[in-house]
Order: sequence, then structure tokens, then C-alpha cells
Amino acid sequence: MHCDTGRLIEESCMFVDVLCIDAIIHSEEAHMELCRALRISRSPASRLRLRIGKLDMSCLGVPRTVVLLEQLEREVLL
Repeated sequence: MHCDTGRLIEESCMFVDVLCIDAIIHSEEAHMELCRALRISRSPASRLRLRIGKLDMSCLGVPRTVVLLEQLEREVLL
């Protein structure tokens, strides 16, 4: 997956940086921290957008997977 390093948010004319990471989640604590970081990066005041390039969280089950998927930007999902 290709991630842009920056983009213009048209609604506010604000330039933001995009940080694309690969995430391997093996604990509930790491899952909560990643969800929190994604939620904060989506706030209008944030100048940094966090995007997931590759994600491995096969050990955590369906409920936690659903919670994390709700935090991802839908336009970047393949």
C-alpha cells in the first residue's frame, strides 16, 4: 500500500502530514493505544494523520478487530 506523506484538507485548507505505519497488535493494551492514536489523528485539530499500511492482529478476535476497523479511514481501505 502506498501512503502519501502529506495532503491538503480541503474543508479547512490545512496541510497535514500523513504517517503510514505497519502495526502488529498482540495485546489488549496495544490495541487500545492504537485505537486511541487513530481516533486522535482523525480529529479536525490534528496536523498528523495516522494510516495503517499493514495490520496483523489475528490473535485478538472479532470484537476488537471491529473496533479497530471503525477507527480507520474508509477511503484508504482496499
